Amino acid sequence: MAGGGHCTQSQTLLRVGIGLFLLLIGMYETGIVTSSVAGKGPDFLRVDSSGKWLPPPVPLEIGDVRQPQVQLALGGFALLMILTCWRVRGAILIGIAATAAVGYYVGAGQAPTGVFAWPWNYGLEQVAFQLDIPGALQVSFFPVLLTLFLMSFLDTIGTLYALARQAICWTSKETCPTSRSRCW
Repeated sequence: MAGGGHCTQSQTLLRVGIGLFLLLIGMYETGIVTSSVAGKGPDFLRVDSSGKWLPPPVPLEIGDVRQPQVQLALGGFALLMILTCWRVRGAILIGIAATAAVGYYVGAGQAPTGVFAWPWNYGLEQVAFQLDIPGALQVSFFPVLLTLFLMSFLDTIGTLYALARQAICWTSKETCPTSRSRCW
């Protein structure tokens, strides 16, 4: 944090960017938004005169809000917003637990079968040493590599920022004099 308890513009942009990215992932995973080509036949995609596939008109579209998992996600998000606005301590944890319980009760989810699983129970020979390095180094694969890199990089930066802020209380001039004092 900059002096006076105000965030710098770059800190605010980092927080907003990571938050929007996580929001998009959550909305896609719950079905609130879907890929515009999901479930469509190959005739939906267009090809130009050189035989190259053209991108769809829009990459995402609104999902089917009549689906139970979408309604459950929207209800859980509404609960999180309400609890957060009421400044309930542990609002996010309470919202997640309540949404998971309702999802289990209505049959949209399953209870975990275990706390952890050993990796050798899943046949690593199917994926071990199967890396296609020449295929990954093609220019056409660059957008995928860039996306994966940015996802990992921004996630790491956000985690480091949050941990550093809690550990040493960033200020414009100095760090906290002791580990017990609170600068925020």
